[in-house]
Amino acid sequence: MRLVESAIGIGLVALTFLLTVAGLITDLFLKGDPPALFGAAAVTGIAAIGVALDEQRRTSRQFRLGEVILGRGLLAISIVLGLISFVLAVDDSAYRNLWLGLAIIVDLVGVAVVVDTHRLVLARASNLVTRNIADAILGAISAAFALGFGIAGLLAGLADNPHAATFLDAGVVLGVLAVGLMLDEHAHVVARVRKRLVS
Repeated sequence: MRLVESAIGIGLVALTFLLTVAGLITDLFLKGDPPALFGAAAVTGIAAIGVALDEQRRTSRQFRLGEVILGRGLLAISIVLGLISFVLAVDDSAYRNLWLGLAIIVDLVGVAVVVDTHRLVLARASNLVTRNIADAILGAISAAFALGFGIAGLLAGLADNPHAATFLDAGVVLGVLAVGLMLDEHAHVVARVRKRLVS
């Protein structure tokens, strides 16, 4: 199933587009809060990527409930955090970027989890032998540290610690790294499946 064939996927794509357009319009006419709109668009856009990958996974029955719940749960939490950030932005709160940063981090980690779940599903469907934990250990460590820095950044910011932004920045970078590492493992499994089909 493609993203545009999913009600949630269509909703996230449409919301991302509308928020982006609204951000552009408010900036051009010097009204509203463009960064808040673009921030919300970033959160929904990343979540849309996760949903797209999750919809592909659903075409196979070779998945485990715990894996599915973790990925979807993180994506859902990121949307809630993004909503909190947006509400705080409307209220002109100084803490809005803390919640936005954490939302993006959780979003990225959610995508990483969905990618790894897709890898495991593909391996099971193709009867490939994988090391479920060892193969994705670097991605898992990066994701764990990303969440750790994200939570630390939020708490530090709420306590008015000047290093909050640094923690959140580190969390975003590690979140991106986690997605990249999970994609690398996924690509390895895809290559093995193709090799098996050719031979």
